[in-house]
Amino acid sequence: MMARYQVIATEQFSLQEFCIYAGFSEPVATAGSHRRDVTDALATVSWYRRLHQLSEWARPYAIGLKVEPKAYWNTAEHERFHRNKWPKYARGLHRPQAPLVCAAEHAFPGSSEELSNPIWIILKHPPGSLHQITKFEEMLDLSVRLEISRWSPRVQASKNGSIKRFAGALEQIASLDALTAMILQCHKALLSGKAETACKWVAQIYRGLLILGVQLYSRGIALPLFELLELRLLNDVSHDGWRYYFPATRYLEAIGVMSEALWHIEGRPYSSMSNAQKAVYMRKIMDGGLGWDLKFALSPIRLPCSEGALMWDSDLGQFQRGINLFLWAWNMHRSGRTHPQLPPPEVFNGTDLRARSSTS
Repeated sequence: MMARYQVIATEQFSLQEFCIYAGFSEPVATAGSHRRDVTDALATVSWYRRLHQLSEWARPYAIGLKVEPKAYWNTAEHERFHRNKWPKYARGLHRPQAPLVCAAEHAFPGSSEELSNPIWIILKHPPGSLHQITKFEEMLDLSVRLEISRWSPRVQASKNGSIKRFAGALEQIASLDALTAMILQCHKALLSGKAETACKWVAQIYRGLLILGVQLYSRGIALPLFELLELRLLNDVSHDGWRYYFPATRYLEAIGVMSEALWHIEGRPYSSMSNAQKAVYMRKIMDGGLGWDLKFALSPIRLPCSEGALMWDSDLGQFQRGINLFLWAWNMHRSGRTHPQLPPPEVFNGTDLRARSSTS
């Protein structure tokens, strides 16, 4: 194997830092025009990182030489020349043209998927009609389309639990296409005037971001994509003055929590698991199967987004209990001792956010 080429840890960049690194003067708050957008840079970095991985961590020069060998030549004096564009792709400064993407796909099968996913178009130009959403859904992987055709009618009929089960089926696929399908369901609910349903999909999208966390991290786009999704969709979805929220400052740490939990599953080494097997355990972790502290640490919080949301004492109590549980869960994690039991009463009322049950 070739020596690994050190790349900048763009997966840890904030959206603002990523924009500056990729040549933007400042983050774009809303979907851009047909000009270059931060989504183009995210897609390009993800594509390059996939090539980097498939090439066994080769340097940009070696990747370029394999993808387009005719662009590298020697003079009669044995001097080497080539177009020095691959480091620019590594930074997302330029999006590759179709012929180059095809050549890279031929050299490294599967790499083009990083650029072709409709999530980049959706984030740049959110769908304005249900017809557009249908067109985007047709661009998704077959396994995802099958789940959409299976569950979408049940969601539209408002059958109990259908959203959670639909989202669970997408979580099990554990792909960028599956996350894109969740985003489209959120847009579909908004366009249909179903704010409560849209909010429920926001909660599921946060779960999807955690399930895909390690993959997004390896593609160098974890935190900037998380923040862009919040900026262009998640922060604007609310119902009755409430919205779901997960702190961006905790996202990378949450990915680490999930990975650490997977590594400690007995009898099944993490490195030997398939993506489907990992998804089973990740869903189990988020549902409390490996401890209530992990469940509450990885769950989004319900936040009031207007003064009217806290009209009643019960509203304030519900909001405060959610905050208390989130803070308690992270305190448990950082203490190095798990807490599989339900939190004691002192946690719910906020008097002790480090409390443990006597049986733990």
